[in-house]
Amino acid sequence: MPLASNPFHVRTSEQASSDTRFLGLFGPGVLQNIAPGELWDRLIVFRSAPGGGKTSILRLFTPGALRALHQNRSHEATKRLADLLVEWGVLNDRGPAILGTRLSCDQQYASIRDLTDDDSRRRQFFFALINARAILAALRGAVSLAGGTWPNDVARVRIASDEREHPEIPAGAALAFPDRTGQSLYQSACSIERDICARLNELSDAGFSDAPAHVDLWALHVLGGRIWYDGQLLADRVLIAFDDVHMLHREQRDDLRAAMMRRDVPVARWIAERWQGLSLEETFGHGATLGRDYQIVQLDSWADDLNQRPSRFERTVSDIANRRTLASDVIQEQALTTAAFDGFLQDVGDAPPSPAWLERNISVARSRVEAIGGDTPRYRRWIEEQIRPGEQTLDALRSWRELEILMDRDRTRRQGDLFPDQELTPDELESRHSSSVTAAAELFISREYGLPYYYGLRRFSQLGSWNIEQFLDLAGDVFDLVEMAVTLKNPAKITPKQQHEIVRNAAKTMLDGIPRRIPHGEAVRALIEHAGRMAEKETYRPNAPYAPGVNGFAISMADLQLLKDGRVRRQDPTAQQLMHVLTAAVWNNLLQVKLDYPCKNRLWAVFYLNRLLCAHFNLPLHYGGFREKKLSEVKRWVAPMESDAMELALHG
Repeated sequence: MPLASNPFHVRTSEQASSDTRFLGLFGPGVLQNIAPGELWDRLIVFRSAPGGGKTSILRLFTPGALRALHQNRSHEATKRLADLLVEWGVLNDRGPAILGTRLSCDQQYASIRDLTDDDSRRRQFFFALINARAILAALRGAVSLAGGTWPNDVARVRIASDEREHPEIPAGAALAFPDRTGQSLYQSACSIERDICARLNELSDAGFSDAPAHVDLWALHVLGGRIWYDGQLLADRVLIAFDDVHMLHREQRDDLRAAMMRRDVPVARWIAERWQGLSLEETFGHGATLGRDYQIVQLDSWADDLNQRPSRFERTVSDIANRRTLASDVIQEQALTTAAFDGFLQDVGDAPPSPAWLERNISVARSRVEAIGGDTPRYRRWIEEQIRPGEQTLDALRSWRELEILMDRDRTRRQGDLFPDQELTPDELESRHSSSVTAAAELFISREYGLPYYYGLRRFSQLGSWNIEQFLDLAGDVFDLVEMAVTLKNPAKITPKQQHEIVRNAAKTMLDGIPRRIPHGEAVRALIEHAGRMAEKETYRPNAPYAPGVNGFAISMADLQLLKDGRVRRQDPTAQQLMHVLTAAVWNNLLQVKLDYPCKNRLWAVFYLNRLLCAHFNLPLHYGGFREKKLSEVKRWVAPMESDAMELALHG
């Protein structure tokens, strides 16, 4: 299937049908959250909200993708990725060194529970189907890796374990799979799968012979060892990866994880899951879990490098955007020299407002400052320092607005001073300047003078809110305009105003879609609306006390513990509702939570708005600006309110 005209709207793992095309769109930076030394000897759990890149990572390690990567390892688009996987021991000169399998945990597994009320038999059915499909996936992968034909060539596969490390497999596994040749494993696995699927088709266990008595994930032992094909070594190890594990019933998920956490199994094992369906403890836990038995890799935890410029996330999505740009049929047909995505993003400096507009509004900003100064001499030298005849630039407009903020702060602070009219020096003005005040001034003039704010690659990466798919959706809307301009032979430059409008429209679409697409949607939207309006009000206070602004709220860790307590929730329906709402918002990346944040001698759970939602409320995109709230106040946020009632709830 050919790619759509706009490659930004292609989801790599689902829609890039060719492995070569998939590799061309895959950004190696996605793998930077992974510690390669821990990939093979313990359970690895890849976790993120939808769009975090889980399925793409699992696909990368499948035979087709690895074969294509080895064949194209010298190409510019794939060389960096190939070199990385050589370092990880995944590729060598001969080709792929591992046999990777990916199984989707679709709804059929959860349906197993409908066959019987006996939990023991449910578990046996579940493990039987998982074992059969894992073995079939591995055999099919081996044939594919060797370039054979499935299933005709399955007899050419053999699994040979290292008897010194794994002297024997469990007795039950040996009974279910007595011979580890390809043909025997294929026949046994097909028989088991047919048996379970026949029961599922009838939605009943009645009338069938005894079920396969699988009490464990035996495939992890059966597939342990080197993979041989026609007597030649094919792969040094097997990787079994389960995708969409959140779709399993909770008991199935717990059984699968427990079986995969055992350190005595000889295969690498990964699972990928969304936040959806996790327990409260897992959802509001303490970040990545390091342990002897398993490792959690949170793919949306890019926020740990906020002090880097550019951040790892920005570098990663920039690389992905450039790959998508190069994959565009329109760009290729026109042979454009501008191949970098950010080359199509115009900066405000490239198209500043007209001199007349600047002169008029700088005069307005200066008049506001002079009105604050009045007749007192206190700010005379500050204002004189600011006057630069003939300078009609956006920087000048921002500087006047910054001065207004600093004067408002000083007026608030000097109430009660013995000498309230004492003249301030330019040195005192300089000492009160800060990058946060400058950032607040830029935000203020954007709203007050109708200037674009959400534009440029850096802010687009921030608006992605650590989610690759969210970034691609935004970038795709921009690239629609690029392809249209190129097709019409117009300059392919998207103005800051166009970028800003795309962001604002996308933010409104996200907010409006909440009630339709997630559980407790109306209450979640109400919470987001309350939090957003509160943040907007606090951000645009005249003295910008939380510069550059507020885009989150916090409750104490003690209050969060109360919400997690089932006894408390059973006695307090509003606490139950709030816990449901916070959980749904975090699962769906509408809120990002930071736990145990120290502030004012207390520990807080800080909930930041998704960065795209920040744009709906005209908020900045940094982290660190939040307001502490009482639990009783936040409880009132989960019910829709009219504007007057909202004001009362927020500030009454």
